Amino acid sequence: MTLANHTETLNNGVQIPLLQLGTWELGDRTEFAVYEALKSGYRGIDCASIYLNEAACGVAIRRFMDDTQTPRSDIFVLSKLYNNSHRKEDVEKALDVSLSELGLEYLDAYIIHWPAAFKPSADNRANIPQDDHGVIINDRVPYRETWEAMEHLLSTGKVRSIGVSNLTVDQLSDMLSYARVKPSILQVEIHPRLPQHRLVEFAKSQGIVVEGYSPFGNANALYDQQNQLLQDATIGLIAKKHSVSAPTVITNWVIGRRIVTLPRSSNPEHIQANAQQINLDDEDNGNLNAQALTFSRRYCDLSELCGVVFFADEKSPEQIKHQSKESVRARAQSHNP
Repeated sequence: MTLANHTETLNNGVQIPLLQLGTWELGDRTEFAVYEALKSGYRGIDCASIYLNEAACGVAIRRFMDDTQTPRSDIFVLSKLYNNSHRKEDVEKALDVSLSELGLEYLDAYIIHWPAAFKPSADNRANIPQDDHGVIINDRVPYRETWEAMEHLLSTGKVRSIGVSNLTVDQLSDMLSYARVKPSILQVEIHPRLPQHRLVEFAKSQGIVVEGYSPFGNANALYDQQNQLLQDATIGLIAKKHSVSAPTVITNWVIGRRIVTLPRSSNPEHIQANAQQINLDDEDNGNLNAQALTFSRRYCDLSELCGVVFFADEKSPEQIKHQSKESVRARAQSHNP
C-alpha cells in the first residue's frame, strides 16, 4: 500500500486523496510531471490559474485517462480562484477559464487562493496588475461577496466542492459566521517547521479537511534557501532509520495527521518516493513536531506583494506596519520616483 491509496471524506461526501501532486513552478515540465504522477498511482492534482500551466495539466490528465481508460471520476482535480476575480460577477467566469484551459467539464474542488482582491482583468485570466511604481492595484471586494459567489457555483454542476486557502483561525471563524455552505477544504502552508496545530484542530472541529502546501519547507527556489528543511540532521536520521529519503519522511508525517499533502516534483523517482509509505513511531513524530519549537518558520507570505497583511495574528505591530500598503507604496516610490 502506498500513500496514494489514502483518502479522506469531505463534509459533502466527496472522497479526496491525501496525496496529491503540487504543480506550482513546474514550468515546461508540467505535462510530464502530471502524467508521471498519475502513472505512479497519484489520483489528485493541485492546480491554480496563477500557476499559468493549467493547459499542460489538462493535457496530461486527459492523455492519462485515454491511455489507461481511467474514468474522470477517479482523478481529483482542484484549482483556485485568483485575486483578480473576486467580484461576484467574475467568479464563475474565472472558473470557466480554468475549465477551458484544463479541458475538463468540472472540478472536484475550487478554492479561493488568497484573501486579497486585485483589480479585475478584462478576460478573467489570472494576472498581477501593478501601477507605475510596481505596486499591486487592489480592489475593494468583501470576502463575503466572493464566498457567496463560490456557493452559487455548486448549483452549476461545474464544481463538486468549494474551499478556502491562506486563512487564519480568526478569518476562518469569521467567514463561517455567514457561510450558508461550509468550505470543504482549507489549504495552507504546512511542514514540520509550520505544523499549524491550532488551525488544523479548529478546521477539523468544523468538518473541514486541511490541505498542506510546501510540505518540504524552503525547498522551492523562491524561498529563503538558508537552513533547508530537507537538509535537517534530525530528519536525515529518521530517513536513515527507515531507509528512505527526507521527503518520504515528511509526506508520511503530514498524511499521518490526516492532512492532504501536495509534494511537487518532476523527477519520476522522487514522485514515487514521495508516495512510499512507512510507519513513523512516536519518537519519530515527536522529533518532527519539535522542529517548530527550534526553527519555526513560515516561508510563503505574499503580504508585500499583494498589498494585504496576511497572517497578522503572528506578527508584531512593527511587522504589520512595514508590510502595510502605505509602507510598500512609500518604499516603491522612493526607489522609483
